Order: sequence, then structure tokens, then C-alpha cells
Amino acid sequence: MVIEFTLPEMNTDNKSLKDLIIIILADCWPLTLKKIHNSLKKNYSVNVSYQAVHKTINELKNKNILDKNRKEYRLNIDWIKSIAEFGEKMKDTYQEKKPLTDKIPSSFTVKNAWELYPLFIDLFKRDIFDSNGRSICFIGNQVWNPMMGSEKEMESYKELSKKYKFLLAVRRNNLLNKMWKTYWDKLGVKVKLNCKIWPNELIELFIVGDFFIQKIYPKELINQENKVGEKIKKISDVNVKEVNDLYFESYGDINIIITKNVELAASWRKKVEDLFKPIK
Repeated sequence: MVIEFTLPEMNTDNKSLKDLIIIILADCWPLTLKKIHNSLKKNYSVNVSYQAVHKTINELKNKNILDKNRKEYRLNIDWIKSIAEFGEKMKDTYQEKKPLTDKIPSSFTVKNAWELYPLFIDLFKRDIFDSNGRSICFIGNQVWNPMMGSEKEMESYKELSKKYKFLLAVRRNNLLNKMWKTYWDKLGVKVKLNCKIWPNELIELFIVGDFFIQKIYPKELINQENKVGEKIKKISDVNVKEVNDLYFESYGDINIIITKNVELAASWRKKVEDLFKPIK
């Protein structure tokens, strides 16, 4: 069973219909479609048709966020557990994270893959590497999971994909990577699977501006990534906990080495860009 990893927006006045339905069912359950529709009008002053509510509920059910028993709906307990686990792990990560400055470090260490997400989002948003319109290139084992994080991270992905040209050259070609690729495609990020230009699977690269960034992973994490990817032959094989653990569990230190080298960065950027050129 695949569970959509989406966090509802709880603290603004511009909640979507999906968010409101989740909030209603978080407070009282199980409820029929009629009761949910009435609650929207009475408690949230939302003027929406019965048909629109029905359509939205079906979308949430198809994403395994809601369960239905006869004519009544409630939140999917597995989805609730996933959100709870995510919150606990993210809280631990952010409590340990040191604030970034505008000074680019030459190296640093993180405990798990998730810690890299907010770090690199922040670095890219502030253009700390001075990319000057050049493409940002990634060479790695697998496509980064775009579904990790809250709506805040998702909005950051969208913002960055409009600002920069991202090229992701990925070694693996399994179903999990194909699935994540479809999400990045929708954001306009170019992804190419089954790339062999960087042979060392323990090291992933970012080429940003004149900087050559190496992410050195522990072998245990790479072995677990391979194991999880090889097990997935169809979408229903995806185990949400196993996939999330790749990002939130610690398999050993991940070391980041940042080198400013104009020639090296330019050379590897060209290698990646050449992969995305149309075949003549």
C-alpha cells in the first residue's frame, strides 16, 4: 500500500478543502459525507458543493489518507503513524542542527540523509555558491525523494526549480527512482536514470557555481538503499517505513566536502550537461 506523505496546513486562514477535511476528521470520527459537508459550512463557513466535497474525499481515500467503512470516513491510522514518526524524527534533527551562516564551510558532517534536505534548500535559496545562472548538477545513486518534508519544503522545491536549471544524473534505474522522477519532471527538473559517469557509489556530487561538493555516504546506507530498491517490483511493494528510514535513520556519518575549483566544476558540469543533449 502506498501512502501519500502530505502534511496538512494547520495554522493559516487559507486552508485547502483537503486540509479542512483532514482537520474535521482529526477532531471527530467517523463521519458520513453529509456530516463532513455540513461541518464545512457550519464551522468553517465554506461554501462548497456536495459534489466537490465528495470528489475531494475520494482523492484523499485513493491516497490512503482516509479510510471508509460503509458510508463513514476516518483518517487512515497508517498515515497518522507516518506523520507522527516524521514529526518526531524531524524534531530531533532540527534540535541538533546548527544554524548556517553565509560563510561556506569546507566540510561538515550530518547523521542522516534527511539533514541534507533543509541544509541544501537553505544554501540554494540564498545562492550562497553564486551559481550565476549556470545549471546545478547532481550525480548520485538515486533520485532524491521529493515527497519528503512538509508543504514548506514542497514549496521550496517549486521555488528553486523555477529559479535554477537542475540536472539530476542518477545511477540507478529501479522502479522507486522512476516513481520519484515523475514528481521532479512535473516541477521542470530534468532527471536521467542509469547514468555511469561517476563510478564510486559511496560518493554523490553536487556541482554548483564554481564549487564541487562531495557527499560521502557510509557503506551500510548504500547497501540498504540497494536492498530496498531491489525489493520493489511494483508500486504496491513500496514499504513507506523502509523508504522513510533511508532518510531518517542513521547508518553512520555522512561527510560533506566542499571544494572551490573552477576547472573541476566546469568539467563535471559539462559531463552532466552532455548527458541531457539530444542524440543527433
